[in-house]
Formats: sequence, C-alpha cells, structure tokens
Amino acid sequence: MKRYDIAEARLLDHVPFLEYQKQKGWWFLEVPGLVEERPSVLPGDIVEVSHLETTEKATVREVFLEHVRISLPKGYEPPDECVHVRFKPGSRIPYLMGHNGTSTAKEEMPLGMLAPIQQNTQTIVKQMRKRLEEDKNLFVPQNIAWVNETLNPEQKQAVCDVINHSCRPLPYLILGPPGTGKSATVTELILQWLEHHRHEKDDRILVLAPSNDAVDVIVSKLSRHLTPGEMVRITSFRRMEKLGEHIKPYAVLGNPDETNTAIEISAVTISTVGLAARFPFYDKKDRFRCLVIDEAGHATEPDTIAAMLSLLDHSPNGGQ
Repeated sequence: MKRYDIAEARLLDHVPFLEYQKQKGWWFLEVPGLVEERPSVLPGDIVEVSHLETTEKATVREVFLEHVRISLPKGYEPPDECVHVRFKPGSRIPYLMGHNGTSTAKEEMPLGMLAPIQQNTQTIVKQMRKRLEEDKNLFVPQNIAWVNETLNPEQKQAVCDVINHSCRPLPYLILGPPGTGKSATVTELILQWLEHHRHEKDDRILVLAPSNDAVDVIVSKLSRHLTPGEMVRITSFRRMEKLGEHIKPYAVLGNPDETNTAIEISAVTISTVGLAARFPFYDKKDRFRCLVIDEAGHATEPDTIAAMLSLLDHSPNGGQ
C-alpha cells in the first residue's frame, strides 16, 4: 500500500458534487486512481494523516469514485498546508476469510458452480427451453399465490426459475438499474421458497448482503411476513445497539453458541457476507439449501466464494 501514498493531499470539508452536510471531524480526501482500485480502499480501512512530526489515524467511512470520506479524532484541526496520507488495511479478518474460501474452493466446490463451463451452460439452457416448450405454465404456474401482486411477468419467472431448480447448479442473476424491483423480487423469492419447500428436509435459506444497511432493509421487508422464530438476523455486538426497534426482535449476536442455535431453529438466516464467512468455523457445513445474495455486485468475489463454499450443500441435488 505504500506505493499509493499521497505526498501532498488536502482535507476537504465538502465536495461540490457530493451533497453531504458538513460534520465535525469528517473530511473528504481526493484519491487519484481510486476508480481503478489503485489503491483498493474499503470502509473500515485506516488512513494515516501526517503533517510535520504529527500523525493522526483516521477511519474510512465511505468510498466514492474519486474521493473517500474519513473521520479523524475529536479536536483534530487540519493544517492549511498539504498533509501526507498513507492507507492501511483495517481488520485482517475479512481478508483471511476470503483467502480461506478461495484457497479451498477448488477442492470442495464443483467446477460447474465456481466457473461454469460454456458447454455445460448451453446444455442446461437447452434443457430449460425444451421443458418450457412442453409446458407453458411450468415456470410461471397459474396457481401460485403471489405475496406481491405488482411483480411483472419477468420478475415472476425469475422467482419460479429458482424454486423449480430450472438451471441448477448455475447461479441465478437478477440484473437491472436502481429502482427496477430487484430487492422486491428477492423478497418474493424468499417467501415463495419457504412456501414451496416447507415440507422438505433441511429447507433452510441463507440471505446475505455486503453491508449492514442492505441487510436491515431485507429484514424490514420480510418482517411483515415472518416471525422472529422463522427468521433470524445475525449481527455483531457493535451493530446491535444501532438496529431499529422493529429489527431487534430478530437479532442474534454472531458468536458461535447463539449463531448455531439460531440457525438450527430458523427457516431464514440473514447476515452480511463477511460475517457469514465465519459461520463454518462455528460448526458443521452444508446447512442451507438456498443462498441469496442481495446487491452482490458490491460484495468482493473472495467473500462471496467463502460464503458459498462454507455454507452451501454442493451435492448434485443439493443447494443452489
């Protein structure tokens, strides 16, 4: 990371195109090469801000295309002159979890799931199209009781594709611009999965998102339909006090004992991608039949692989 040091940087209290209110102790820092991930900066990383013989440690709070927003210790007043900036990774645990997942994926995860081969992909798609030609109602049955009646035909078909295992073991991708109903489709998918697989053995579903805020949004939507006994939100001790009052009844601390108990009695387990990568160190693997990652484009690939590798049943007729 030293090669990305910024010798002459300025701390800014605002950036014209970023509409944020000024907050004491929070500053913007322009980082050349950030959009190309050179350096790769994540929320939680440490930034050393030096001027003359004084060095202060700041924490990265938000990352934008060309700027990062950092928080400095209370009482710190940046000098009028430029400062020297050095980036340092935050907690090493997420990196270790990602390395653990990627290093063992080749041995434990089927190649067709980790890196689908084009020939296999084409075969599965042909089989799906043939089944659709034989039965027009196969993928969008007429007798489904939709929780969200406003879903369009494409969204309903996406839900049915998953619950009917139409392309297993290939992953299912739901793509679309912001505001097009991706999260609404995911919510419907979770509820329909529970309805159609409730009598199957080990029908548990694991729902992940890269950030705590995204996780809380999912819990808020599902809380209208699921009780605390049916759904659990695994969280850290520091996050617990920040949860909304409507989410706290679902929350369980992410330590081994409480996590294992909650997973065993709940149909839906919800957590961040990073925290879920630690679950296999708590107990046995292969406890979930379905894995859903909301906002997957914002998660790192090693973290995603670690969650898939550690928690998903990879047998031919197993999870997806």
